[in-house]
Amino acid sequence: MLYVFVLICGLLGAGAYLIFFLSQVPGAAEDRLGVYEELPSELGKWKLETGTPEALEAEANGRLREVRWFFEEAALGGGGKLIQQVRFVDPKSREVLEVLPEIVIKRRRTKKKA
Repeated sequence: MLYVFVLICGLLGAGAYLIFFLSQVPGAAEDRLGVYEELPSELGKWKLETGTPEALEAEANGRLREVRWFFEEAALGGGGKLIQQVRFVDPKSREVLEVLPEIVIKRRRTKKKA
């Protein structure tokens, strides 16, 4: 039973050290775990979406599809979340006709290419 207790204490200590090391040493997490995917350009600005099946369907219905991305920072060591907002507008008056629910996308790490 003593061996199990010592093993658990050792694992907890090693885990705490690893979390502290990856969060406080600049570049340590990126070097060992990879870098986060690139963020979309022009965060927070509405952009007209063209060429996608959803945009073509909206155009067939007489509407334009606009998309906007937000980035929400995460806590200790997290990559944050991308939030995608979609709305449909009237092509002539630019009046908002419909707003879809937000889509939350968790960022992933990718390995660096040497």
